[in-house]
Amino acid sequence: DWDVGGTYTDSTPCPACSGRRLRPEYLAVTLAGSNVFELSQLTLAELAQLIAGLQTSRRDLSSSLFTIRQRLKFLVDVGLSYLHLDRVAGTLSAGEAQRIRLAGLLGSGLTSLTLLLDEPTRGLHPAEVQALLEALKALRDQGNTVIVVEHDSQVIQAADHLIDMGPGAGRQGGCIVAQGSPQTVAQTDSCTARWLRGERRIDIPQRRAPISWLTITGPRANNLKGEPVRFPLGVLVGVCGVSGSGKSSLVMDTLGRALAPRKQTTSVAYEPIDPGEYDSIEGAPARVIQVDQSRAGMSSPATYLGLRQPLEALYAQSSEAQALGLGAEQLSRRCSVCSGQGMLAMDMAFLPDVHVLCETCRGTGYTAEAWQVRLKGLALPEIFSLTIDEVYAFFGEIDKLQRPLQAAREVGLGYLVLRQPRHTLSGGEAQRLKIASELCKKASLSTLYILDEPSIGQHLEDVLRLTHVLRRLVDAGGSVLIVEHHTHMLAACDWLVELGPTGGPGGGYIIASGTPEQVAAGDTPTAPYLREVL
Repeated sequence: DWDVGGTYTDSTPCPACSGRRLRPEYLAVTLAGSNVFELSQLTLAELAQLIAGLQTSRRDLSSSLFTIRQRLKFLVDVGLSYLHLDRVAGTLSAGEAQRIRLAGLLGSGLTSLTLLLDEPTRGLHPAEVQALLEALKALRDQGNTVIVVEHDSQVIQAADHLIDMGPGAGRQGGCIVAQGSPQTVAQTDSCTARWLRGERRIDIPQRRAPISWLTITGPRANNLKGEPVRFPLGVLVGVCGVSGSGKSSLVMDTLGRALAPRKQTTSVAYEPIDPGEYDSIEGAPARVIQVDQSRAGMSSPATYLGLRQPLEALYAQSSEAQALGLGAEQLSRRCSVCSGQGMLAMDMAFLPDVHVLCETCRGTGYTAEAWQVRLKGLALPEIFSLTIDEVYAFFGEIDKLQRPLQAAREVGLGYLVLRQPRHTLSGGEAQRLKIASELCKKASLSTLYILDEPSIGQHLEDVLRLTHVLRRLVDAGGSVLIVEHHTHMLAACDWLVELGPTGGPGGGYIIASGTPEQVAAGDTPTAPYLREVL
């Protein structure tokens, strides 16, 4: 009568287990004075401390204890000390889930494996990356092969063998531009090599002075301790700290949900929408936008940046279109088979949908009339198969096209194809498209932009470009607040707020606040890494 959550469908706790999901006989067995349910409620840091005090003379149990301690130590060292064993898997981030899977391999004794990891440092503070590297080296030393897709300089320099892809992105990439040891790659002329040699560095700008202040008093979501927090406006602000220190709880879950609440179109909300508990927020600007990495409302770069209608109008105004009697209405008609999407989604029941090219419109989404008109040798549907850089070369002088195309190029998305489907865009690309869209709008003197780790998936060259773009939003009169671990991004901020000193129950305090130079002069977990960059 009850599901694995320990409750009935109406959320009433199961009377047999009192919502604990365990049979009564299991609760009678204790370890260090606690039963298995009580142990599952402890944070990993608390559990590691309890297990560390256990002793046994039995060889089989001693081996098990060693494995448990090894895995708990790794999870604590990589910033997951705030999790507990009863945490529902669906609430874990991608980075948390990946680190937990990696911990499961430690002490397993498995060899001859090939491990593929995609950016395992996402969400990790620089102080926690070293623990991750030690775990990867331990797996390598056991006879396994570890292949990592990564941008973090610590991981790059610790690799035994590097493969540098490029030279550009999108159609300009796909080639191996350098490979070998980090020292060998550093001697080449690739973009990564210039950063390894120190020829390319982050720009340290002149710090701006705040024009006003936003104050949130009494934030108590998760592990926040209720201390008042002041954020300067009119500048670029970074919120940093070790994993689990309360950054996202403060900025995204409390401030973001309170000032930029999500609109729900149904009665069922699958994500929390209520802000974390707080007393008051003072000095908030009139307009607040969370520039997240979701792809909701984004069908393609062309439609999101508003390029489709200007292009159709441009073709309709051509002499060839007028001679054929084709206006903007006829040229903009969509394929009736795929509804103009260019792709057909095949429902695979319990498997993910499969997207196939629409054969009727050849993946363009347009009808046959659109192929009859050409400008500069290209039909209208063919334009949408070009990259943003290529379209800018053809029509960059057109007023209605120049601004959105240039904005997309400035955020490093010139390689995207205009009609690239939404499901092929990464979270970082979706976030940068939103930034480009904001750059196209008229400057608003009272806009606060909130971003959660915009540097994820970014090469150091992309991070440099992104800092310039975020500072442009500030130059236009806005304010930018980012949750970030990347020290290059933090060094480019005007003001920093650091939470800590640890993750989980030991975090949630404001341990530093000021310019990057002031924070770097302190004794916080972030300070030594900031000093190195500055």
